[in-house]
Amino acid sequence: MNAVMTVDLSELDAWFAQVQRASDDLTGIARNGGHSLVQTDFGPILETMMGAYHALLPSVHQSLDDNGAGMRDHAEALRATARDFTLTEDGVVRRHNAQGVDGRDGSTSFWDVADTTIRRAAPTETSLPKISFGFPYDTVCDLVRMLTGFDIRAELAEKIGGDVVGASTQGSSFSALGTSLKGVAANLESGSRTISQTWQGGASDAAVKQIGTWVGSLDRQAGQLVQMGQTVVQICRDAWQTAQAVVQCVKSAVQTVSSALATMSIPGVGWARVVQAVWQAFQAVMKAYQAIMKLIGILQKVKSFIESVKSFFDGDKAPVSTPTAPTATGTPSSVTRDPSTITTPTVGQRPVAPTAPSAPAAVGA
Repeated sequence: MNAVMTVDLSELDAWFAQVQRASDDLTGIARNGGHSLVQTDFGPILETMMGAYHALLPSVHQSLDDNGAGMRDHAEALRATARDFTLTEDGVVRRHNAQGVDGRDGSTSFWDVADTTIRRAAPTETSLPKISFGFPYDTVCDLVRMLTGFDIRAELAEKIGGDVVGASTQGSSFSALGTSLKGVAANLESGSRTISQTWQGGASDAAVKQIGTWVGSLDRQAGQLVQMGQTVVQICRDAWQTAQAVVQCVKSAVQTVSSALATMSIPGVGWARVVQAVWQAFQAVMKAYQAIMKLIGILQKVKSFIESVKSFFDGDKAPVSTPTAPTATGTPSSVTRDPSTITTPTVGQRPVAPTAPSAPAAVGA
């Protein structure tokens, strides 16, 4: 039984244009990721996850770059397919000494269904609170260290420094890139459904299957990027809240000891009150210390998650796009319309078909 193939070259031109837009979007996503996802110092409060985070970025950048290059190859393959179909059609016309008519007048069936604009990344947290109480703070620290051996400055104050503003901005960037990537996948999926209505046969089946592979790959990447962004934003929020709790505990300790020091001159009870206040201050400090340790435990889990995301991107390769069109024979006698004349529609609006050229010129050698 002979294989049957049907193709509307106008629709195929429009499908190529949509895939080319997807290529441009993916290239823009990769460019944006290169500028926004950068290795930086988040400070001691997030240092537990920084090594894993820095190791992840090159893998993400490589995957995003590969997406743009691979989709560009796929668009070129579709353009080559449309040209080869035209040449094949011309060869048949010449063999039968007939007259060929280029009936392509543009397509109204293709438009993007999802917005792929990358939202501007913004921080979700403000700067960390500072522990700086001057002389009273140093006095309390010295007393607590003298009676308990625990130094607030070394164990707490130095651990809550950092840049959660920059870190949360990078988290927002991850989410924005993932959302945009998901939009590209949605547009490709919609376009593949549309082209399958007017292009049928072995080449069509292979092309649509390939786009299905692309859609699955981009959706998986988008899910990882969004989840990564949400995780970074959440840990920045946890870090900020931890820092606030530490500051409040230290303030309470300072106030407790400072009040007791004011009564130190009272005979008999002054020093006893100071000792009691220092013990209460130590308990407050230990509460702050436990909050820091809890944050570090969460950071260890975040580190493991980041490592799993890196493993995903290390193993995720962009689908290979190669032309599978039939080989053309003979000299072309018709005109392949310039794809740049195809209307590029906006989201949710059906494009108006472009005016067909009145006097097409012959293709040169």
